[in-house]
Amino acid sequence: QNVNVNMNDRVLLLLILGTSVTAVFSWVNIFPSHNKRQSRRLDPLRAQNSESEWQSHISTHPEGTSALRRVLGEVSDPESQDVAFLFVGQAHAAEFEVLVKLAAHHFGTDTQLISLVGAGVIGEQRELDIPNQACMSLMTGKLPKGGKVELLNPSKEDLTDDGDYLLFVDPWSDIEPVLNKLDASSSVLAGGISCPISQDEGTIAYMNQVLVPGSSVAVKFSGTVGLQTVVAQGCRPIGGDALTITKVEKGQIITELDGKSAVEVLQEVTNNAKPEDHALIENGLLCGIASSDGEGDYLSRQIAGLVSGIGGIVIATPNVKEGDKFCFQVRDAEIAEQDLKWMVERAKTARMVNGNCRPMAALQISCVARGRSLFDVPNMDITNIMEMLPDDDDKPVIGGFFANGEIGQVGISGGSASREEKASHLHGFTTVVAMIYEKSSSESVDEGAGGAKDELL
Repeated sequence: QNVNVNMNDRVLLLLILGTSVTAVFSWVNIFPSHNKRQSRRLDPLRAQNSESEWQSHISTHPEGTSALRRVLGEVSDPESQDVAFLFVGQAHAAEFEVLVKLAAHHFGTDTQLISLVGAGVIGEQRELDIPNQACMSLMTGKLPKGGKVELLNPSKEDLTDDGDYLLFVDPWSDIEPVLNKLDASSSVLAGGISCPISQDEGTIAYMNQVLVPGSSVAVKFSGTVGLQTVVAQGCRPIGGDALTITKVEKGQIITELDGKSAVEVLQEVTNNAKPEDHALIENGLLCGIASSDGEGDYLSRQIAGLVSGIGGIVIATPNVKEGDKFCFQVRDAEIAEQDLKWMVERAKTARMVNGNCRPMAALQISCVARGRSLFDVPNMDITNIMEMLPDDDDKPVIGGFFANGEIGQVGISGGSASREEKASHLHGFTTVVAMIYEKSSSESVDEGAGGAKDELL
């Protein structure tokens, strides 16, 4: 799309773009074929004699292989780990393939290994999000009796509704078909987009293989293991009541809002903004498109530019429709912190009311525009997420990365005996939490998954 900005638009465009992080999504799917699917079903004898155990380790060593040796060396009982997540900061991206092969060799073929390059990493109760910082995080886990984990190729294999999923993609992967397939299911889904430093290098790995750009990997948990997810927003609306998109071109150029020129409405919002909002607008003006879930939430999107001559606003997402509800937004640290705290409390209450699931660990996927760049202090999100997990004798186990986009269902999903169908979305400026939990026996049987029911009996 050619976007021409005339001289009169330049000042306004600077206000729109500010210093916000730009994520460009191209929708190409190039997944290499695999001779066989990597799948793992726990050996019943081994599962019967072991408790679930999860670990998280980080390193800031400036040399990639040394950092990997450190985190691998801290994993106790590595040969019995069922799943491992290796998150590599961009400073080590050039070594990604070497690191993946070393990690896969260390764990062997019985451990399902997923590796990914992020803008920063999370682990050991810390968020390592300083730009260009050398960092690495490894989270591993042993599943309880009856738990199953397998890696899937979403472009070639169906994601059935007898499990919950973590989905990892790069910016050139076409994830819309995957999200659409799961919209009509009761599966819980969370995930994120990797952060490449080049279009030519893979940033996601499946076992010992780095995948070409345009690829994706799904991690399926089933049997006695499930996910409870939380999506916490990081923006708030400005400019009064919600607007209706009354004219849109090419799926992402909004030309009219409530029957008026979209650019004129934008000028009115910026001119009439409250004094406390002006600084936030200068840091980057965003917009929100109402989600289809009926929870009153908006999906935050970047404004990519203006189209001269037609008064259009270009939204950095496809499939904007006439009739959609719309608002202008700003990033707000106070709102972001409050929303995550509220979601964490709701998630804990839902678990207590609806079931006796046992939290084991959590995956944190935060937008690259959060962290200390939003809060001005380190570890804000992970400190609140720790409240979502029990703190008995051991510290909560949390791992994750800073993403180029986050994937999840609006609000809270999973973690209870009753499940509802909810659409999954690509988000921006959010933190997505996927708590991995052991189901109560009643929940596992009631789901009716043959494998899970057989093992419970």
